[in-house]
Parts: sequence; structure tokens; C-alpha cells
Amino acid sequence: MLESIKDLVTDANFDCSPTGFSLQAMDSSHVSLVALLLRADGFDHYRCDRPISMGMNLANMVRALTATLRTAAHAGPAPRPLGCPREEWADTRGRGGVRCAAVC
Repeated sequence: MLESIKDLVTDANFDCSPTGFSLQAMDSSHVSLVALLLRADGFDHYRCDRPISMGMNLANMVRALTATLRTAAHAGPAPRPLGCPREEWADTRGRGGVRCAAVC
């Protein structure tokens, strides 16, 4: 999904809220509108205590996610996200693959 979006939109702001992640952006020529919503109930673990907007370069994000998924089955424990307390982060890859977790 992000692979397709990155061809239309270079940089975008993802809005994180208790209900999920959302993105709405126009392409550079203002012809196409991209609207994306990743609902909180689509994640195994999701928590967003306060709304926040995160600017991201989509090509770099796709590259990072692709590399992470490619090596997830062969890597050791996943690193904790920056600022994530140890008690809130659990590496669940040993139980049937990579599981979604989001904390903001």
C-alpha cells in the first residue's frame, strides 16, 4: 500500500490519534488526492495517548519497512522504539511472525 502511495506523494504528515493513523495529501501536480486510514483495531497493540503529527519521507519509510520485514525472521530481538518504556515493548516475532505494535 505504501509502495503505491510513495509514487504519488514524496513527503507527508501522518496524524496519530487514539483512533489510528491517518494521512491525507495531494501529489505535486495537485491532480491526485491520497487518503489513508490505519485504524487502531487493525494493530495487535496500539496506544496513542495524545494526538501527534509526524512528517515522513515515504520512499525512506518504505525502504526501512521493507528491510525490517526482510530480516525480521532472521534477526534477534527487535529494538524498542525510541522513548518506549521497556515494560510496554514486547518482541512477538517468535509467536507466528511479526505482529503490529504502535506506541506514540
